[in-house]
Amino acid sequence: MRTKKAYLVIVILLLGSLAGNRVCAQYAPEERLPTLKTPHDKNYDFQHGLKGFVRWVGIGSGTPMDQRCYSIVAGDPQDERFRVSANGTVSILSPAVSPTGNTLAAALNFYQGIIGGSCQYLGGIFCNKAKMTISGHKGISFWGIAKNTGTPHFSINSDGSVAVSDAITLKVGRNGAPTIKGETAGKWLRIGGANGIALWGSKNMDDEDSPHVLIKDNGVTIGQVTNSTSALNVGGSIAAETDGIRTYFGKDTDHDDAWIGTSSKNGLYLGANNSSCMYLDTSNHTYMGLIDTFVAQIRQDLKNKYTLFVAKGVLSEDYGIGPKSTWSDFVFNRDYTLKTIPEVEEFISENNHLPDVPSAEQVAEEGYSQHDMNKILLQKIEELTLYTIQQQKEIQELKTELNNLKK
Repeated sequence: MRTKKAYLVIVILLLGSLAGNRVCAQYAPEERLPTLKTPHDKNYDFQHGLKGFVRWVGIGSGTPMDQRCYSIVAGDPQDERFRVSANGTVSILSPAVSPTGNTLAAALNFYQGIIGGSCQYLGGIFCNKAKMTISGHKGISFWGIAKNTGTPHFSINSDGSVAVSDAITLKVGRNGAPTIKGETAGKWLRIGGANGIALWGSKNMDDEDSPHVLIKDNGVTIGQVTNSTSALNVGGSIAAETDGIRTYFGKDTDHDDAWIGTSSKNGLYLGANNSSCMYLDTSNHTYMGLIDTFVAQIRQDLKNKYTLFVAKGVLSEDYGIGPKSTWSDFVFNRDYTLKTIPEVEEFISENNHLPDVPSAEQVAEEGYSQHDMNKILLQKIEELTLYTIQQQKEIQELKTELNNLKK
């Protein structure tokens, strides 16, 4: 009996307390383990093992297999706490009944040697019906090989972060946000999935199959789309913002049409080969082959008059003009005042251009409207037609007078 009690003392010294629940006479993680009361020979039944202890259990076929074990019972004969079985199992048992009805549990704790009258907690394994808890004073390290020095393959640090080979860290980051961080300089953080990678921006990932971002088949889909065959598929609109300049790609808010432009008070360039081909300003003007530095040199009165400005010219097989103003048929109205030929001659002599036609200086400075110029040219053609009709009448009258003189 004294030998069993001696083993009990040794096991207690090696294993520390047997659980993390104080009501069961056990010790919680981080608590210090009280030292044995002294003198030992007056407070405990024990036996010194000057040459060490070896305990042979269940030798011979006469011992039933379920009795080939070494067991330690503390307190009541039914309160078994520790057992080493012949099949290689080492078991730690919780109390059968908790005195105050608390959850029963068993623990394997590790302590440092006696410091200041108690043993400092180093780590342990705590188990109850709900879960298993593993704790370490400064963290927990795991190796997948026999070697247990150097960088662990997996570690749980005292600040709550989890590290994989010091290359990946999982932790609670800035502002309490869960964080996954790659720690190896110059290397990617690789995340892959056999059928793609799905990301949710909410907590509904356990209940739905519509991720907010899906990376699959060399394509990225943001939101929900009907066809995801492109490299980038977006269900909704795209807004890009830099230094207060906000560019919008999406749907026109007033019509069922697409829309590309700026939603801030900034112009928009469209270009190719790193050069600007078109510039749209904030006043509904379009400039072809012009950048904003040249646009600023265009007079405001021209901007008020025109919407499209082209740097070189327009070559087209055909084009049409749909004016809102009237055409030049007013020349044929009965109340139209047609200048006489002498009046036209006098105007040309003084101004060096036809009446109602802009001068060369004016065109060079202001340009001209194609529609207005067409109206002016038609007006001059119609006036020439009236002059021709008048001259024909005068010629006919002269012919009649000449014929009468010949008779």
